[in-house]
Amino acid sequence: MSEIVLFGNLRASLTLARSLARDGHIIHAGYDELDPYLIASRHVAGAFQHARPDLEPEAALAGLQAYLDRHRSVDVVIPVSDIAVRLISRNRSRFRGRARLILPAPEVVETCIDKAAMFDLCERLGVALAPRRIVTDHPGLLAAVEAIGRPCIVKPVDACHYLFDRKAIILRAGEPVSAAVPFWPAEHRSLCVQAFVAGPRHDISFAAHQGRLVGAVDCKVLRTDRADDTGYTTQLISTAPHPEVARGLEAMVRALGYTGVGDIEFMVDEENQQISFIELNPRLSASFKSAEVCGLPVSRLMLSLGLGEAPASAPDPWAYPVGRRTVWLKGELAGLKRQRRDGEIAGPELVCALRQLLKTALHHHHLTFEIGDPGPVVWSYLHPVLRRLGLSPPQPTRRRAAIAAPQVVVSAA
Repeated sequence: MSEIVLFGNLRASLTLARSLARDGHIIHAGYDELDPYLIASRHVAGAFQHARPDLEPEAALAGLQAYLDRHRSVDVVIPVSDIAVRLISRNRSRFRGRARLILPAPEVVETCIDKAAMFDLCERLGVALAPRRIVTDHPGLLAAVEAIGRPCIVKPVDACHYLFDRKAIILRAGEPVSAAVPFWPAEHRSLCVQAFVAGPRHDISFAAHQGRLVGAVDCKVLRTDRADDTGYTTQLISTAPHPEVARGLEAMVRALGYTGVGDIEFMVDEENQQISFIELNPRLSASFKSAEVCGLPVSRLMLSLGLGEAPASAPDPWAYPVGRRTVWLKGELAGLKRQRRDGEIAGPELVCALRQLLKTALHHHHLTFEIGDPGPVVWSYLHPVLRRLGLSPPQPTRRRAAIAAPQVVVSAA
């Protein structure tokens, strides 16, 4: 049994906390903002607030180290978000001899977050990849769009920063670049312009050991919280992997000598037989619970691989049930709210969408809600309502973890 700090709170942190706590581990959570309200989970034994890793990285690291100093029984640190993985990986020496860090090797992390390097790797391995250009200024962006043609997609090279409050921007025929990207965003050193592959995005959670794929689940994204499907995933369904997707993942894992868990994304347009690699993230997918619903114990594998344990060989790493559906209900509601605000949906159409969402909520697996641990989701809805009413809502009370653990005091770094 380990005592584990999760650093960089996301929806994935909630799934991870629940899964590892059920395995008997003691979970502590660092957070820089309340959502997704890990401190209201009965599976979290202790928590602390730290500075934002993207804005104050040194302060965030100092907060984590201070918490470890106060809780000497903690022996494992798991960074969860993109920013947390990058920050912890680049500061491994600060934790040497103090706690085991659960993340891929430093050279793997650096390669995966370098989109240009990953595109080059795809070309060497013959992994499907749509034409693209990396640009560093606005004139270069305009030239790249003209060279690649429309439809195309403009997206950050550094996933830690949004592009005009979007994960990506699709430029369609007849749409001027100046309307979507009026100027060069100062927070970005480079952007990627890539030919747009229509069709659903495939989100594959996987585990690998020394370059060998241990297990993987391919989930097709059915909906996001944006109408053009460039937002956060809200509905997924497990599907049989496309042969090119499976071959591409196995080739990249082998070439990287990958050990750990991760998330790889492809666009798959089966109608026009077009496939394109998007990115490989050396971290958990925000929706990796969809893989656990299909029987791949991602949380358990992440910890065991990070602790140096060799997993048992599976005859087929792609063996899992297809047709398992998962929903993030709050994201669905946020998407409908945005569509209503923007005039994209109203009246009977909105009522129909809400009725369909109710059916979905009753028949799908949920990414964040669990009947035995309702606190985080209750607070995710209650807290904003109280604030809109002009009330000063209290911070969620952390309940005693349902594991044999000593009492841990919630503290602020």
